[in-house]
Amino acid sequence: MKDFTVELVPCRLPNTAILRPTGAIDAVAAPTLELHFRNLFEQKTNRIVIDLSKADFISSAGIGIFLGSVSLLRESGGDLLFMNVPKHIDEVFEVINLRSYFKTIASVDELEYVGKR
Repeated sequence: MKDFTVELVPCRLPNTAILRPTGAIDAVAAPTLELHFRNLFEQKTNRIVIDLSKADFISSAGIGIFLGSVSLLRESGGDLLFMNVPKHIDEVFEVINLRSYFKTIASVDELEYVGKR
């Protein structure tokens, strides 16, 4: 089992951050992920992209953090988006009917397009 880490990936777009969690996004990982979100909120980041390319698993605790964060971001005119969603996590989003609630993008290039709308 891998240790949980979160990498802040450089992003050239203003007020936008990309987080890449590695490992299981579960109750053990929740405090680390919450800390990253809190820091980004304090920096007035209003758009956060979660790159799930290195995520092994997501539990209800991880889903809960994302739901709370997307609500806060959307209330302030921002958003939470997902990128590189593995099939096993996309299936979780589908089963709990969140695929239409969470926005997904294919790449940073698409993120630039989303930002211009």
